[in-house]
Amino acid sequence: KGDEKYVNRIIIAGNTRTDDNVIRRELSFFEGDAFNRSELLLSIKSLKRLGYFESITYRTEHAAQNNLLDVIIKVKETNTGSVSFGAGYSSLNNTTFTFGLKETNFLGEGKEVRLEANLSEKNSTYNIGVTEPYFLDRHLSLSGDLFNEENENNTGDIKSSISGLSFGLGFKNKSYMQSFKYKFSTSETTTSSTSSSASVTG
Repeated sequence: KGDEKYVNRIIIAGNTRTDDNVIRRELSFFEGDAFNRSELLLSIKSLKRLGYFESITYRTEHAAQNNLLDVIIKVKETNTGSVSFGAGYSSLNNTTFTFGLKETNFLGEGKEVRLEANLSEKNSTYNIGVTEPYFLDRHLSLSGDLFNEENENNTGDIKSSISGLSFGLGFKNKSYMQSFKYKFSTSETTTSSTSSSASVTG
């Protein structure tokens, strides 16, 4: 085709924190490909779904050769971290404190890191997790969580503990994502008579 255009350079601008690679891996075209506006628009939508940017704009410019185009993508980053803290009271658990920390673009590498804790006199739960959305630089997400939960009844003569880990695996395509998750945990219950029981589940 005499009027077909090709991508000369892909220029990323405005990302002071997010790595270029995190943005480029969402693009469905590369330097040297035939220019396709539909692919460009799909790539912009994919970037918006990340939630890392307040705004995303793009433009094309003719390169030195008439059949070559530079694609310039400009982003404006937004806050990707959140912290939550709360306190409450109930007749069952007395005072309860909750804390949460989540960062969806850890170190600008696109990884998600999360920490959750719920503390009270009778119950406590913890969860620490991380998700790598592009494991081995492929459309393959890998996640892992460590968790622990401890409970005590009102009289204090029965205590239970559950701890374990979980793994998740996801496959991403242009229009859908399929994920699988496996959870492994161990539990133990102790009574005031010093007898105990334990179980393992997977």
